[in-house]
Amino acid sequence: MLRFDGVYNECEVWLNGHHLGFHPNGYTPFNYDVTDFSNKNGKQNMIAVRVRNEGINSRWYSGSGIYRHVWLTVTDRVHIPVWGVGITSKKLGNQSSQVDLKIKVQDQSFSPM
Repeated sequence: MLRFDGVYNECEVWLNGHHLGFHPNGYTPFNYDVTDFSNKNGKQNMIAVRVRNEGINSRWYSGSGIYRHVWLTVTDRVHIPVWGVGITSKKLGNQSSQVDLKIKVQDQSFSPM
């Protein structure tokens, strides 16, 4: 998983010549599953990022480019994906509370016949 915490603002990402996607917003994190396009066994990978800041800048950030961390996360075939955990408050009280917990588990080891 290749995750960008912040790129301002119109961002396109490629890995080894494969277009991973476009992210127009400069303030929200985004990520791409790079499993199918990454080179294995110690071979080099090439990540290309294009940022276009052609409009009126906002008052919050007037710069341009990658301004927050970029993460490469390697997971097992069975894992909890990004945003895979959700907690909802159902009942809040002084002595006890009730919450719902939902966890998504992704299994990439299964291949249909």
